[in-house]
Amino acid sequence: MRGRDLETSFHMILLGMFSVMTVVFDIIIVLSQWELPAIPIITGACALCWVMHFTDTGKPAIRLYLYIIVILGVLMFYALHGIPITDIPILLCLLIVILSRQNDVKLVLLTALSYPIYIAVNVFITGYLNADTSTTVYSRIALGIFCLSFAAGIAVYFILIGRKNGNEKDELRREAEDAKNDTKQFLANMSHELRTPINVICGLSELMLDAGLPEKYSDDLYALYSAGKRIQRQISDILIFSELQTDRFRIAESEYEPESVIYDTIRNVFTKSYIGADFAVDLSPAVPRVLIGDAKRLRKILECLLDNAVKFTESGGGYLYISSRPLGDDINLNIDVYDTGVGIENKYRNRLFSGTFAADDSTERRRGGLGLGLAIVHGIVRSMHGFVKLESSGKGTHVHVTVPQKVADRTCCIGISGAGKYHAVCWFDRSKYARREVGEYYYKTVDHVHEELGVDVTVVTSLAQLRERAEKGGVTHIFIAEAEYGSDPSYFERIAKQCWVCVFSGGQFTLPADSSVSIIRKPVYLPAVVGFLKRSGPGAQTARMDVETEEELSRLPSGKKALVVDDEPMNIMVAKGMLQRFGLRVFSAASGPEAIGICSSENIDIIFMDHMMPDMNGTDAMRAIRNLSGGYYRHRPIVALTANAMSGARDYFLSMGFDGFLSKPVSMKNMHRVLEQFLREDTDE
Repeated sequence: MRGRDLETSFHMILLGMFSVMTVVFDIIIVLSQWELPAIPIITGACALCWVMHFTDTGKPAIRLYLYIIVILGVLMFYALHGIPITDIPILLCLLIVILSRQNDVKLVLLTALSYPIYIAVNVFITGYLNADTSTTVYSRIALGIFCLSFAAGIAVYFILIGRKNGNEKDELRREAEDAKNDTKQFLANMSHELRTPINVICGLSELMLDAGLPEKYSDDLYALYSAGKRIQRQISDILIFSELQTDRFRIAESEYEPESVIYDTIRNVFTKSYIGADFAVDLSPAVPRVLIGDAKRLRKILECLLDNAVKFTESGGGYLYISSRPLGDDINLNIDVYDTGVGIENKYRNRLFSGTFAADDSTERRRGGLGLGLAIVHGIVRSMHGFVKLESSGKGTHVHVTVPQKVADRTCCIGISGAGKYHAVCWFDRSKYARREVGEYYYKTVDHVHEELGVDVTVVTSLAQLRERAEKGGVTHIFIAEAEYGSDPSYFERIAKQCWVCVFSGGQFTLPADSSVSIIRKPVYLPAVVGFLKRSGPGAQTARMDVETEEELSRLPSGKKALVVDDEPMNIMVAKGMLQRFGLRVFSAASGPEAIGICSSENIDIIFMDHMMPDMNGTDAMRAIRNLSGGYYRHRPIVALTANAMSGARDYFLSMGFDGFLSKPVSMKNMHRVLEQFLREDTDE
């Protein structure tokens, strides 16, 4: 307990002792035939103290002094009756023990010094202590004075020691706060210094890949790009883990589409060069289309869980399933990740969540990583007021995450009109996979197409059954994997002339040039399956169709002008290349004053402003541009382009007056989102 709760408990203990003392004194008054009117007075004083406590009358410190004065007054009445004067020290010592916890020397001394007053009253007023008093009484009084003095001295000593320790604790607390602030500043500086070169590596390699270089160069460039993205993720992991450890982690809520978040995560984890176990990604159509939460943190949760599943699954496969459960007006978003990997021993699980242990820490590590994944997941989920559950064995791992999310649009995230017109047949031969669970993962995905979207789906267990079902007619789609296609390619090529045949395949799988069979690239993603069904509706002419996990970025309205402000020439090169890719005319400035000059002579449609620049920082430059004569830039979008990826950075820049936030390293897709957000809105006005 701390603060007010501790204070309230102390008052109740003191008043509880007073209540017991009151009852005992009332009994003694009756049995000893003392002044009976004293009973209602003592009882009333006790009751009054309780009323003051429950009504919270006055300041707590003043009430405490009143309680002590009332208790000492009642003891005075008790001491006026002769022999009880020798019993008073016992009660006073008990009171001092209680008061020693209050850290108030004055209260202890007031209680201890009341005893000499009681003795004086018995000497000069009642005359009880006179020459005829027995030596036994005097010896008991002397013993009482000694015990009371000793108790008061010990209490004062511990109070003073406690104050000294408290001051030292306050000093240590201040030092800890200073250390946290220093750590935060260090992390911000590290983020800026490391993200700037990574921005150049990732940005330029992405631009060069987009330029359509020969394959012998593009493979090397893609390796460079992938390495840069890996370093970017590891820097992000270190920053998030450090923020979680220093209580600097913050959740920023905004509207987002779960389908988009999952798609982005798939692209980051399962790159073009991915060759490994089979994975299926499944999204329940019942999940609302638009939620309110921290999409960036949710993406990090999914990324860490999938990274772990991929890293520790050498054979078999994995399955990600996103679903929801109503929670009043909101929902619980459920994330389940299954894999057939090596599993995690029970004794290591707590260490994994603490981030102090990597599952593969041998000197001959076969699996990379910093060992922070589950610790980051646990910390983020806890910050979202959710929970994590982990089940693991030598046959695989299941991680379940639940986080509460608000709902902005209750429309189902996936739907398909005229579902009854589709008649699909699925065959995934479990015997062809290293782990039979892989076939189960595919079937689960297909089951949701049937159960939640209403598409007629027939599951067969052999090629013979598939042939039999196809011969009956009415089949519009056949779904198989590459192993099943390999069992009889000629048959599937023939049947593809009559209905849509789609193969779930990896990046290395190829079909004949004249093939009519379509492809959905792994990992199999339910919205990709639904998208394929929509584009290949019943009655549509069958033709080759590949559903790649790449998104075509549209060009934006021509003639728009953009300004990039950054003191790093390479950052300007990257941003200019991306903006020109989207058809914008790009200006650049290396400082705030230079940017102000350009804005004074040109009508810029969107500005990307670096924050940490010499002479004039980005915030001051943004404000100066806003205040340019004519008022043109009061409503033009100015986006913070910064390497500061610390928690709360986005909210900070928005509060400073920026219209948007774009963190380095910048990707083509993130740049496109910002441009589409502001320039599309501008176009529609």
